[in-house]
Amino acid sequence: MPESSPFGLSQIEGSLRYDLLERDTDINLYIRDPSYYTGFVKDRRSFEPGRKGKKMATLVTTKGCVARCTFCHRWDKGIRFVPVDLVIDRIKYVQRRYNVGFISFSDENWGSSRLWNEEFLEKIAPLDVLWRVGGVRTRTVDLDLLKRMRKTGCVNVQYGMESGSQRMLDVMEKNLSVQHNINAGRWTYEAGLYTSYALVIGMPGECPETIQETTEFLKGLTEFLPDPPYLRTSMNRLEALPGTPVYEYAKVLGLIGRTPVEEEQYLLHISDTGGGEAGKQLNFTDYPDFIVQSWNRVIWIELLHDWYKKHPGQEGSLLAAVWKTLTGLLVSQKERAKRMHALPDPSKGRDLIETFVDKDFNSRSDEIEEISLRLRYHTRLYFLRHFAVLECVLKDLFDPRVPKKWWLRKLGELLLYYMKGAKKERFSDYRSMRKVMKDVALEPLTESERNLIPLQLGR
Repeated sequence: MPESSPFGLSQIEGSLRYDLLERDTDINLYIRDPSYYTGFVKDRRSFEPGRKGKKMATLVTTKGCVARCTFCHRWDKGIRFVPVDLVIDRIKYVQRRYNVGFISFSDENWGSSRLWNEEFLEKIAPLDVLWRVGGVRTRTVDLDLLKRMRKTGCVNVQYGMESGSQRMLDVMEKNLSVQHNINAGRWTYEAGLYTSYALVIGMPGECPETIQETTEFLKGLTEFLPDPPYLRTSMNRLEALPGTPVYEYAKVLGLIGRTPVEEEQYLLHISDTGGGEAGKQLNFTDYPDFIVQSWNRVIWIELLHDWYKKHPGQEGSLLAAVWKTLTGLLVSQKERAKRMHALPDPSKGRDLIETFVDKDFNSRSDEIEEISLRLRYHTRLYFLRHFAVLECVLKDLFDPRVPKKWWLRKLGELLLYYMKGAKKERFSDYRSMRKVMKDVALEPLTESERNLIPLQLGR
């Protein structure tokens, strides 16, 4: 039997089976150009002569997560760590086989073990690779750790901050505070690492007050950044997924049916919608769906307005703003990667960052909407933020992916709201959704449904 590691995984012998990926799929989905992630392009070290032409590989160092966020569907309990020596062997393997010089660690919960961290940082430093981390809890980092991560080649750390409202963090059962999020954001910037701020909007209890709390939180984290805030904020609409308390709460509210056929209808309806899109998700709030859709737009407008006030020299001319945005729209990802690797020195690479690099995750990536954001300020039409709801109505009307019956229902809901006001509050105690579900869970209709309860509530 292979020797067992102290972190819960058995030592795996033999080489990685990338040959199976080469045989059965497109290996370029896994071995990519590093410009795929903004963090690499933002770091001057990416443009050092010895890194020219190097590829990026995606690896994982953990399975699972220490947290139990009430919107996150995971059935495995706890977290398991890949032994550091095995991670290092895998990095060396992809370096040899694919000319890799950049690594993206796509963990859900990287770095929760300080013991593992220390060994990892010691052993990755000699490899001379640049790396990023896709999922870190804000309460697990400090300034010293982040600085040492950068010293060993880290360029980018992504956090699941989710909200700037403590009430919403409690409903999500994040087990962290707004101050943890603030500290992580500021320390990451101070350590010289890139990050963007990932949020989830529309949890039960979300309201204009919690949105304003999140807006003020983001202003404090973006006011010192060199980039406009829409490049650094990733706002995702809540999606109810099986195996989460949120999903079961949707059944309590009657938003999802209880029969297998009804649940399948919902899942098929939502299956082609990303968290950064809007128009088909369930509405858990007391406000019409078009108002909920407008919240991320309002946040972006408020953030940009605040950022421009604190960076008055950044606006430039209206013509320059439109030209810059249109250039970004017309240049393909392939051309962006080509230009990145053709750059002779890091300083020229940085000159082209905003024009040729994609924005992270679900940050403001729609160039037409970006133009509208810029025009609001260059033409001093800041008052147009009040028309964010109307923009959402029109956007969904002309979006072929949004069923017109769905659109008409939501429009009727909006008109009723303007005539009668908000619905009576359905959720106001701001406890964890898991605790709420213990009080309001529906009685099983069948023995089969009773047996599914542990699975339905997730880990």
